[in-house]
Amino acid sequence: MTGHPFSVYTHRMTRSVRRLLIVAAIALLLAGAAVAAGSWAKGVESEAVAGKAQAEAGVRSLAAMDATAAASQFASATRSFTSAKRGLGPGWFGGLASAIPWAGRQYAAASALTEIGLDGCAAGAELSRFILDASASTDATDSASRLGSILVRGHSSAEVALASLADAADRASRLATEGLTGSLARQVVSAQSAMRRLAPVLDQVRAFAPLLSYLASRDHRILVVSQDGAELRPTGGFAGSFGIIDVGPAGVRLEAYHDVYTLPMPSPRVTPPLGALMHSSFSFRDANWWIDFPTSARSMLGLWSRQAQAPVDGIIAIDTVAIGNLLAATGPVTVPGDGIFTSSNLLARLLYLVEIKRGGQTDRKNVLAALASELEKRLMGSGLAELAKSASAIVQSADAKHIQAYLGDPRAQAVVDARGWSGRVAPPVGTTDVLAVSNAMNLGSKANAAMRKAIGYEVALRPDRSADTTLTLGYAATAPYPKELPKRFRNWLRVYRAPGTVFLGVHGRVGMAQTVVEFGFPAEVRTFNLLYGQRRTETLTARVPDAIRAGVGPAARDSVAYYRLYLVRQADIEDVLTTLRVTVPPGWRVTDASARFIASGATAPLSIGSDRVSMTVPLRGDLDLQVRISAP
Repeated sequence: MTGHPFSVYTHRMTRSVRRLLIVAAIALLLAGAAVAAGSWAKGVESEAVAGKAQAEAGVRSLAAMDATAAASQFASATRSFTSAKRGLGPGWFGGLASAIPWAGRQYAAASALTEIGLDGCAAGAELSRFILDASASTDATDSASRLGSILVRGHSSAEVALASLADAADRASRLATEGLTGSLARQVVSAQSAMRRLAPVLDQVRAFAPLLSYLASRDHRILVVSQDGAELRPTGGFAGSFGIIDVGPAGVRLEAYHDVYTLPMPSPRVTPPLGALMHSSFSFRDANWWIDFPTSARSMLGLWSRQAQAPVDGIIAIDTVAIGNLLAATGPVTVPGDGIFTSSNLLARLLYLVEIKRGGQTDRKNVLAALASELEKRLMGSGLAELAKSASAIVQSADAKHIQAYLGDPRAQAVVDARGWSGRVAPPVGTTDVLAVSNAMNLGSKANAAMRKAIGYEVALRPDRSADTTLTLGYAATAPYPKELPKRFRNWLRVYRAPGTVFLGVHGRVGMAQTVVEFGFPAEVRTFNLLYGQRRTETLTARVPDAIRAGVGPAARDSVAYYRLYLVRQADIEDVLTTLRVTVPPGWRVTDASARFIASGATAPLSIGSDRVSMTVPLRGDLDLQVRISAP
């Protein structure tokens, strides 16, 4: 560069000053960004806290099915979170703040929290709109179409709400409290805690999405079989009547309901399986012969086709207990000419009307069709709150296997399987012992209404990691029972065990039938008759060779293993009282134990000692018992 030296120096100084001024300006902007980010507790936080309070109020209103209040509260919360977001400044301001690590952390956390709030509000607003739309269905729309609209709208709303909540959960999972101000850190912890509480709900919605999509995609014909628990069969009772339900975008409608004896017999004749001595030919009405419901369902659907019936998309079995639970939710139902049906009088009234008052008449089961029709009217005319109560009763019944489903669509059936509603005998991964007691009446009789049953199971674990087991089954025909009805309870008893189990009492016993293998599980089989007033005890012993397996213990110094029992429930009129006791080998000790009903997730109470675990519970569902033990 040419010119006067002073001029050159001045020019250079000017450039330096210019750079210094630019740096100073940037520093001031960054300092401003830091101050703005740190001002969460002073300005932005008040809006966010207000939004959070309104959103929580909206959640409570949704739980109370007050969608009008919920919609208003979520709208107010959205305004507060939007104001908080605006208070953080434009996006470029956050970029400047990020240049200072401390300021950037505050700003990013504050921004993420406002977005989490907005996502949650979007989900709540969508669900509120769904409830309002469903409640505002016009009377001009028939009830079946209204339910179809609810189904389609519910599927759409669930997808939108799920997407918003998934975004919120993802944002919350990426937040950390390290380096945040105390107030902001507390808000992060609160948001993460809320999302953890919400996680099971998100998982459930995700799990049910394929089933909702399946039902909402097109119309389906579902075969519904009514099982009479008074004549006990492996999946819950004699399939005495059936209906066809049409479900899909067009609505939900009971297409038909008939006595099972209106179906033609299969041609050619089908040879009954082992033990099915009810008739010389096996047909749809007796095809629920296996406690594993998918096995029975495939048998039933095969015979349905062979008996010249139109194709269906799946089959649902429902028993008298499930109908009773539904009546408890909806309230009593009056059937013209047949009186009032309640949850408490259902079984006794049906026994009287069908088996005694009209016994032998061709129209004796018309009362079942009439009851189904009245229940349909009650459900179709229900508001959303009443439908929610009915849905809760249906879930309760499905958890206890009073409702079991088998659908032709693999994705939909996978949801049913995962929820524990398919009636599939499916031991959890890591199971070491299996017990499934199946009682099957093979004589036409309603004598199971008089039965009281009990299960006692003793497990003695051995040092070689096998187990000696003793199963004691108690039967007592002592409950009140109509004197006009046959009194004989003729039972085909199958006790299914884990593959490899050795049955110790089979050989040499007088009257012992045999062992069989069905749907992949070996079973010991016995038969007996019990008259009214009599009692009987069946004792079965077996050895489980691999009952104890290596596992992870609570402390590294422990040599830990575990025993895990999968106990299968058979749907029955009453929950069978079940007593379990597991004892460990001498010198070993129990370190921990847990038990839960698989479908409902409810825990079962245990008594835990140093050398044994025991429990006595009504068997309300398939049970998973885990006992963790340490070797000497």
